[in-house]
Amino acid sequence: MSGSEENPVPRRVVTVKRDGRASVLRDEAVATPFRWGSVVWPLEPEDPDRTALHPGEVSWRMYTLPSDEELDAYIAQRYGGHGGAGMHATPTTDYILVLEGRVALVLDDETVELGPGDLVVQQGTAHAWRVREGPVRLSVLMVGIDRKHQ
Repeated sequence: MSGSEENPVPRRVVTVKRDGRASVLRDEAVATPFRWGSVVWPLEPEDPDRTALHPGEVSWRMYTLPSDEELDAYIAQRYGGHGGAGMHATPTTDYILVLEGRVALVLDDETVELGPGDLVVQQGTAHAWRVREGPVRLSVLMVGIDRKHQ
């Protein structure tokens, strides 16, 4: 990982096949910044805050979660209320890897405590995040899904 310890910037290495041989297309330590992190893929996102992805569309992001209050206010403004503070759902399947800190994943009927190395597969369901011990850094691969299958 490149960048400073406090604000790491993921390095993107993109491979391609040229003349039947594997080679590097791009190798850079630049990501598109957004509210609480950076978008690592796509390489040049048009709207880094967008989380409503088209079916099959992919976005990889690195998040550092803010305080619960700041996150709740943003979720309420962006998504409206959905059953409680910070609860929201996006039309995506998210693969979330906890890199640092401790966080709670709040669902409708249960809460799951997570720490470094834990992986969540969030399948378009309502959820909220609660910081237990920060900073909380997450690596999130989001894949757009058809809303009919949520």
